[in-house]
Amino acid sequence: SVFGDFSTDATLKMIKNKFSALSGPEIAVQKRTDEPPQQKIEQTIYMPKEQAVVMVGFQSPTIYDKDKYVVALARSILGSSLSGRIFVKIRDELGQAYTLGGEYSPGVDGGYTYFYVNTTDENVEKVKEVLLTQIAELETKAVTDQELSDSKSYMKGKFKMGLDSNASLGNLCSFEELYGIGYDNYKSYEQAVDAITKEDVQRVAKQYFDLNKAVVVLARPERAQPAINPE
Repeated sequence: SVFGDFSTDATLKMIKNKFSALSGPEIAVQKRTDEPPQQKIEQTIYMPKEQAVVMVGFQSPTIYDKDKYVVALARSILGSSLSGRIFVKIRDELGQAYTLGGEYSPGVDGGYTYFYVNTTDENVEKVKEVLLTQIAELETKAVTDQELSDSKSYMKGKFKMGLDSNASLGNLCSFEELYGIGYDNYKSYEQAVDAITKEDVQRVAKQYFDLNKAVVVLARPERAQPAINPE
């Protein structure tokens, strides 16, 4: 892809001169679909560090699914590092976190969403329960107009900032064209975000943030590891 201020005719001529002789076989890429866990998976790992981390992850929509915009917004309402529900509950009300947040990453074959809280080992179990409760409440606790508006503004602002150069715009358009979404799909991003309703958020929370299909990981200091009985 080529983005910028240039002569179309001259650029096309240069591309043809340099690359028209290239040839190769058609490549068929196999797609893989994995089912989400059928029950909650929990694991504790011990690491040489003093802090503890609680992480909760879910299988989420692919880049082809229209729900990807809704899941991204639901992730923002819950996991924005300075204003999301998790931040307000755990950091402001309990004061038991160093850093926290979440991310949604859609892919070709699948996607994932995760939320995390970095805390002390003494509070790790309590923080885990609060985190799980906040995720569950996204389905039952109504999204406010302010939450919806703030998250939409955040998403649209962040998206625009991510396309502030020819290189970043070219990268996005190239991949989305190769993925079959279309090079100009980015032009409809704001419209897709603006169309999201509070009911949409609760719907995807129920569908994708099901705690019965979550993966929960606690990373704890080595000093917290139970002693192994030699017998």
